[in-house]
Amino acid sequence: MNPGGVRTDLRFGEDGKVTYKEVATVQPFANTLVTMDLTGAQLRAVLEEQWQPSRSKLHLGVSDGFSYLYEPDAAQGEHIVGMSLNDVAISPTEVFRVTTNSFLASGGDKFMTFAAGINATDTGQVDLAATVSYFEQHALVDPAPLGRAVLAGTDWASVDVGDAVFTPGERVTVTVSGLNPGQEITGTLYSTPVNLGTFAANAAGVAVFSAVIPANTPVGAHTLVITSVGFEPITVGVNVVASSTSALGSIPALGADLAPAGLAALLLLLGGGGLVLAGRKRQAAQA
Repeated sequence: MNPGGVRTDLRFGEDGKVTYKEVATVQPFANTLVTMDLTGAQLRAVLEEQWQPSRSKLHLGVSDGFSYLYEPDAAQGEHIVGMSLNDVAISPTEVFRVTTNSFLASGGDKFMTFAAGINATDTGQVDLAATVSYFEQHALVDPAPLGRAVLAGTDWASVDVGDAVFTPGERVTVTVSGLNPGQEITGTLYSTPVNLGTFAANAAGVAVFSAVIPANTPVGAHTLVITSVGFEPITVGVNVVASSTSALGSIPALGADLAPAGLAALLLLLGGGGLVLAGRKRQAAQA
């Protein structure tokens, strides 16, 4: 969907009920739906056409399961860093069946690559009718989640793990700074995924959380991943060394100086040598 094809927001209102008039106001142009075949290389070209000289980014709406990584300040034709469908990277030669509206299919808004698609079929179905049908078939429609367009680069925040050599049972603290006030981050420990919880940054753009390394954590290298919707994950290589004591005792509960949105216990384990990842703050484009 092209951004100009959506004319206003579809809001919850008083009771969440949606009328035909409200949907028609959002999508009023009566374009038909067109299907076509595009290669991975052509998909990349379509996404590159979101950036046009002397215009703001023409942000396309994309399907569930599809995502792309982009660099907003790259040279023309080099913005797209990667694409995936259902978490599988897309190769240039793969062929995909794509549906768009007739305006874009004809190269509207200078999205000329759509016009080069092959095996194109105009279904004759008006996009408004398809949207109304979708609402009729679903009792509850949630807004699509953010994060299908992901800002490339890991310099959107700084991650400080303090002393980077830890032992099972030791409490560690992680500080993530350079965030927007209220921005949420999630920490996950790998190899076996352990959700450390989701935390919101304070007014200064800092989120701090602490936890205890589980007693059964294997000695060796691990990975701490910090994520935030719309940003490329920050990955920190970490390490756990053997404890000098034979008994670690019970593991205390997690603690955090900011209330987590959903804390699922256990802990962080970080390694390397007083590791701090720093960089200039990046603003996320809303997907």
